This record gives sequence, structure tokens and C-alpha cells, in this order.
Amino acid sequence: MKAIMINSSVKLIGLFLAGMMILNTIISPMVFIKAKAENGIFRTYDLSETEIRKIASLCQQEQGTAGGAAAEASLMANLYELRGITNKTLYEYVRTCGWWAKAAFHMDKENASDAVYQAVKIVLTEGKRTVPGYINEHDYLGDISSCQNNGISFDKRDKSQYQQYVTVINNTMGAVYTFYCFPDTASDPFGYTNEDNRTRIGEGYYDFDTWELQSHDPVDPHISFNNYTLPRLSVLKASSALSLVEKSLKPIYLLFVFHLLHMTAAVIENRQRSLSKMDYGVRLRQMRKSKKLSIYRLHVITGLSQGHISELEKGKNQPTIETLQRLLTPMGISLAEFFNEDEDVSYLNDREKELVAAFRAMPDDSAELYLQLGKKLNQE
Repeated sequence: MKAIMINSSVKLIGLFLAGMMILNTIISPMVFIKAKAENGIFRTYDLSETEIRKIASLCQQEQGTAGGAAAEASLMANLYELRGITNKTLYEYVRTCGWWAKAAFHMDKENASDAVYQAVKIVLTEGKRTVPGYINEHDYLGDISSCQNNGISFDKRDKSQYQQYVTVINNTMGAVYTFYCFPDTASDPFGYTNEDNRTRIGEGYYDFDTWELQSHDPVDPHISFNNYTLPRLSVLKASSALSLVEKSLKPIYLLFVFHLLHMTAAVIENRQRSLSKMDYGVRLRQMRKSKKLSIYRLHVITGLSQGHISELEKGKNQPTIETLQRLLTPMGISLAEFFNEDEDVSYLNDREKELVAAFRAMPDDSAELYLQLGKKLNQE
């Protein structure tokens, strides 16, 4: 009789959790969409066609290409907001503030190409900036007095030496800032002067080629799991009801999660032994191209030099696990997916990865309780 009561209770718990799972599938997307709408779009500006064309002409003068001009327009909006300008419109500020040499003269030419005009229009009127909101500096190479990586100077003309978040740039006007990227091969180096702004504003930006929202966490992008790493997931702060739902779901997945983790580690280890240098290179190149990423863009995101990435793809060198992870993370590809060519193998999804991280953070007694409950539910 006691066993029957226990089994009935477990089944009731299972039905309750199944209901919570259905509720979660309805609530979670709604909360995610709300968060994305609030945080993922930059401020937009109501500009006339003439104003856009004049600003675009200045951006073209500064950077030359459409990609560089998009970054220039993004920086204009960033400066306007970071400086808290309220007594002028964005157009008036760009024209008169003095940050851009002979701004009015170049704006009045109205000679921007159609590609530059369209790029600047998207950035300013649709709120799709191609650099994060804390980027507030750039310099023509002739105005740069010195560049250093960890205190070691290098030739400012050697773009392969610039490292994102590492390189310190000094210009002839006395400004000091940290390098972020070259938005285009012909562009100036862009950077930022305030680390607090970087922390406060975040890393969101729009990819110039696809105009899709991008985001990454360069400060601490991974959670270590034994000798491997899994991407860190942003924790969505929802209502207490949603929090209860997600906690309730954990036991259901635990057993399945640990099984997949074991399989993932085995796949990585076995495939790593069998891949040659050339295999690494061919596979890296195929995955990079499938994600429509250029070597230059990968260099900007990872901080690895373009020459080094090119040599890895050509099979001249074999990457370490750490280097490989740095290259795969921007592509959204796990180490297991890289080392395994069997398309029928399943991998941890985002929720399962989050559960692993949450489980590892639990006290031993709580972890044991969740594990036992998960096993019991799995048997039922």
C-alpha cells in the first residue's frame, strides 16, 4: 500500500511538472521577446533626408567605405548620448561640436555614395549601430603617436598587432583609449575611453553584413566544465512565477543532461585524436564560411591575428583547445560539434547547458536531492 501511494505521488509530481513545462514554453518566449525589445535596440533619430545625406557625406569623408561609415555614424550617436547633449539635435551637434574637422564643409558637399547613405540611414533612423554604445574614439593613423600591448610598443601601421580590449592607443591630441576594432579594412581603429561605460552599456551591436543583433561577453565568456568549456548563458530575470517553473523543470532534465555530457566529452576526446592539422584547417574554414564570417571579423572578435587564423585554416599549425574555443564561440559552435561529423548526434541545448551550470552551483545535499528525484521520474 505504501509503495502504491509513493508511486501515485511521483506520478502526480510528474503531471504537475509536465504542466509547468507547458506553461514555461508559453511564458519564456514572451519574457525573452520583451527583454530583447527593451535592451536590444539603440535609440533612433528623426532626421530629414537632407540631414541624413549630409551626415553620410561626413562619415564617408572620415572612413571611405559603407562599413566604416556605419561605424562612424554609430560613434556619432554614441558621443551625443554619452555626453548628455540636450540643447542641440544630433545633426546640429555633429555639425558644430568640433570633434570632426571641417564638419560643415564636408557635410555640405552631400557627396555620399548610395551605399554609404543607406548604411548611415539604417544606423541612425533604425537604431542599428555597428559598434557597441560605449565606443567613443577613433583616429586616423597619422594622428596616433603610439600603440602598446601590455606595455610593449608596436608599429601602429601593423594592423595584425592590434588586440581587442588590450591595445592602448595614444594620439597626438593627448587622448588615451583602448582598441576595439577596425570596422573595415580601410577604417581607422575604433576604441573607448571608459571601462565603466563598457560594463554599464554592454556589448550589443549589429553586424554590418546582415544587420542582425550580435552580443558576446568578452570579459568572462565561458564556464569551465572539467577540461572543457561551455558558453555562459545570460540569466533572464523574470517573475517569481517563472523562476518557480524553471526550478521545477530541473529534475526532469538532470539524468539526460549528465548522459549527454559524458557523450560530449567522449566525442571531443576521440575526434581530437583522429583529426590531422589539415582536417582542423579545412573544418575551421568550412564552419567560418557557413556562418558568413570573414577572417578579419573573426580576428576582431577573438583578438587572434589574421595571419594566425589563416595559417590554422591552411593546416600549417594545429590550434590548442583554448584557441579553438576562442574561434568557435563567435560561430555558436561547440567543441563537440567541431570534433564530431555525425549529424545524427544530439548536443546540449541552451536549457541543458544552463541546468549543468545551476547543478554545479548547488550545495551537495540539494544536488543529491534533485538527482534522486530526476532518476525516479525517469524510471516512471
